[in-house]
Amino acid sequence: MWDFRGRIMEHIKPFAGSDLRLFGEHIYALQVAKPKIEFVDSNDPNGDGRDYKEPWMKDFNERRKRTKVRILKGTVQDNVDILFETRGEHGNWWISDDARTIYVTAEWLDWKLEEEVRLNPPKVEPQLRFFTMHKSIDGGQTFKQLDWPSDRSLGMVLFAADGRRGYAFNSANTNKPELWQTADGGESWHEVAIPAPYHQKVQPFSHDFDTLAVNDDGTLWMSMLVRQDGTVGSLLYRVPWQPDLRDLSKAEPYHFIPAHRVTDLVEAGRDEVLLNTMQYAFTSEDPVAAEKAESYFMYLKEKQILNKTNFGRKLYLGKMYLGKNNLICISSIDNSRSYYGSDVDFISTDWGKSWRKEDNGSNVYGRYFNPQTNETWMLKIYSLYSRTVK
Repeated sequence: MWDFRGRIMEHIKPFAGSDLRLFGEHIYALQVAKPKIEFVDSNDPNGDGRDYKEPWMKDFNERRKRTKVRILKGTVQDNVDILFETRGEHGNWWISDDARTIYVTAEWLDWKLEEEVRLNPPKVEPQLRFFTMHKSIDGGQTFKQLDWPSDRSLGMVLFAADGRRGYAFNSANTNKPELWQTADGGESWHEVAIPAPYHQKVQPFSHDFDTLAVNDDGTLWMSMLVRQDGTVGSLLYRVPWQPDLRDLSKAEPYHFIPAHRVTDLVEAGRDEVLLNTMQYAFTSEDPVAAEKAESYFMYLKEKQILNKTNFGRKLYLGKMYLGKNNLICISSIDNSRSYYGSDVDFISTDWGKSWRKEDNGSNVYGRYFNPQTNETWMLKIYSLYSRTVK
């Protein structure tokens, strides 16, 4: 049973979905928000009595280039307000367990310039896509832009618990996997050569990392589709933290999962790992092969599959959490009944031998699960709810 906790962000227009984090009663959120479009009265006899307030609001590409990546903060009792925003149509973040250290990455494409270049190609193509990284060490009160080249692909950053040792990864839009390491909280970065098998592209899928995770101790997990001895599957790497790591081209892989694409991963203990996967018709290069994919959960111990569940074709397994008392919660989308789908949780307390499905309905725009308390939160168009998963 969900408990209604309050109305939040009602004064922030337009409404945008949020990636939530909660620390007690304190709320942090990441949003990618479209610009506010306003209208004024018009005397145009051929119009509908109103017009756009500013000329740029009429232009679709001008609106797209004004999208913002935002960090918001507040409490369940007091309203949530914008702490920070920067231009971006794609954004990601990492926040420490004490909410003091926050990293924000943003990416935006100058759609107006892209249109001009497409219609009138220049001799030298200008930079169209831009990337930035910002950091706060005071809980979001102030942010500074880190020294990351604006033309270097950037999609996300992940850190160890100390917030200083971490990795940066390319944007999925550049279709080229790249890996960077820092040991000084993002002040400096150096590139790490990716494993040699990751240089191959498996059609018709994008050439990119499928799953990335960094443990509290800095251990890096990576998964990506490869073709190994004629078989397509996910090749996993587990890389313990190494200062000044430069080359993983000849690294020994952790495991190969044939005929499956790993979509999420959680390390559960010594040589234990939980996986969400999609099984495709990998023998076909049919671009709609994803429609025929089946969702799976796997529990591996010492690289052996102990538990495996097929959730079927109409289900997308999203973020997986390992909570208190070994409770597993998978936040998912069930598309079996409607086009827009329903938000559902799959709960297991026996390492995936059995599951309980809990339907949260539609119009869910933000979720969070606290692994220390098993409390989960849900945002439904300004309304915030919580419950404890048992």
